[in-house]
Amino acid sequence: MRRFISVMLLFSLILINVNMISFQVNADNESFSQNDEVTQNDIEGVVQEENIENEKTELIEDIILNNEEQMEDSANPINPEKGDHANSWRYTDGQLLKPESSAKSRAAVYAYHSNATRTGIDVSEHQGKIDWEKVKESGVDFVILRCGYGMNLTDQDDKFWERNVSECERLGIPYGVYIYSYATNTERALSEAQHVLRLINGHNLSYPIYFDMEDKSTLGSDLGEIAQTFCSTIEKAGYAVGVYANLDWWNNYLTDVRFSQWHRWVAQYNSTCQYSGEYAIWQYTASGRVSGISSDVDMNYLIGYPENHGVSMSVSIPEEVKDVVLYSAHIQDSGWLDRVSNGKVAGTVGLNKQLEAFEISIQNLEGVNIKYSACIDGNWQDYVTNSEVAGTTGKNKATEAIRIKLEGENAENYNIYYRVYINDLGWLGWAFNDEMAGTSGYGYPIEAYQIALLPAGSEAPGNTENAYLKKPSSIKYKAHVQDIGWQSYVENGETAGTTGRNLKVEALKIELEDQEYEGNVEYCALVQGIGWQDYVSNGEMSGTEGKNKKIEAISIKLTGEMQERYDIYYRVHTSDIGWQGWAKNGDKAGTEGYGKKVEAVQIKLVKKGEVAPGSVINSFLQK
Repeated sequence: MRRFISVMLLFSLILINVNMISFQVNADNESFSQNDEVTQNDIEGVVQEENIENEKTELIEDIILNNEEQMEDSANPINPEKGDHANSWRYTDGQLLKPESSAKSRAAVYAYHSNATRTGIDVSEHQGKIDWEKVKESGVDFVILRCGYGMNLTDQDDKFWERNVSECERLGIPYGVYIYSYATNTERALSEAQHVLRLINGHNLSYPIYFDMEDKSTLGSDLGEIAQTFCSTIEKAGYAVGVYANLDWWNNYLTDVRFSQWHRWVAQYNSTCQYSGEYAIWQYTASGRVSGISSDVDMNYLIGYPENHGVSMSVSIPEEVKDVVLYSAHIQDSGWLDRVSNGKVAGTVGLNKQLEAFEISIQNLEGVNIKYSACIDGNWQDYVTNSEVAGTTGKNKATEAIRIKLEGENAENYNIYYRVYINDLGWLGWAFNDEMAGTSGYGYPIEAYQIALLPAGSEAPGNTENAYLKKPSSIKYKAHVQDIGWQSYVENGETAGTTGRNLKVEALKIELEDQEYEGNVEYCALVQGIGWQDYVSNGEMSGTEGKNKKIEAISIKLTGEMQERYDIYYRVHTSDIGWQGWAKNGDKAGTEGYGKKVEAVQIKLVKKGEVAPGSVINSFLQK
């Protein structure tokens, strides 16, 4: 009811204003009725009356509509991301603004940069259906395609993304992508990164992924932190990344030092770019005309050379082995994905979906067979061959590492390289010819893998370091403490026991974890009224329980290959003394003959040749 009254009152005010306009118009044109001769002025007057009548009608409609929208907005503020209601220096409520002024358009015709090496365009659904063959013939060197906007929702994918990217790949047009951002926090920024990664999965970019930061709704947010979240997620997935904004935003909003880590794409419609920092692309006009595109299109200069900007996920595969290996991935919640060929990525990148199984086959390569294995829950499965499944399906178990090898009379003529993607680590290095690729001991699932089968003697497709990461051996231990009992296990230099509470340690248990090499940990304790006990090992108890007897000193040592690879350091916190120095490898730590109790213990494994964790002075005091 209140809304109806408001509209009616507003309508009355409009009528008053419109009548005043009409009165003024009639007064100005009264002389026309006194003149029988029709003149040019008469015609102009009639036209003026018609225009004013139209303006009256439009004025009434616009004011009522605006009033209704304002009342709706006050009750239900619009989420600009919903429906892509972009508002920036280029957009108003999702609609592209008219091209820049004629003066700026003329300036853009003469746009020049001494380091520009390529001319490119950026496009979205706003350009409609593009004739990409004509675009290629026009001489465009590269394209930046919008893949979508906002968070990772399928209805926010660019309507022409699939067509545009498939056409660029079909015609061999180098391309990168951008996403229009509405992110106001890091959670949204992460979702926007996952939006991009979902859409580019299986595609081969030559230029970076750009984060379009221009929407007014994001002002007031921590733009540096938002960009950091987006860009680090993209980089971890193995792609080059950058940020797009206009000159005003670069100078006034995107000033955080972190923005210097990524490629900058600067928009300024002018004959020169006046941004003082380094940048990779300059968007110099929105009024470009390119054959095959029916509307205006943004034009860009690449500053420098393509190899300085993009990171290609593809591998250069010689024609002779281009399609000889085919492989697929079984992904959590998705099942089996389509097969890919030599050099391509199988699986997903950056979407937190674990690789559960995989299969590989060799074709048209005489005298060569392929075998491969998966590591599940820390255990290597038996090798399988040619399209057989490695890993598991339907059990929700992640593959943590893989091995692949070639066999047969002609196997020596080829090398097979492979690497894996892990969300917490990104792409690891390339393994080859039955080496392990992945991780052990961390519980990290593989999400994607890539294979490159190459003729023997070919260079590796990339970095071969850190293809397989095994969690270093560690030590865990716990103490039985007076009035407390057994505490929880601690590890690698943490404190077992108590300090400052005058409570004695009565027993210890020590174990090795994630052992890389064979061997044991052995330990013994000097116990009040008993003396030095015999060595025990691997989680057995040293000391006493329920006898109220204090430990006064300890000795710990490694055996087997562990002894050759590691030093074991340990120290004790003794009553009236505090922390003593670090002992190692079977030396004694604590006191003997003083009747003082050990109150806490710290133990640490250190690789051979590395320095002690701290001072080794006064590690053991004997009376």
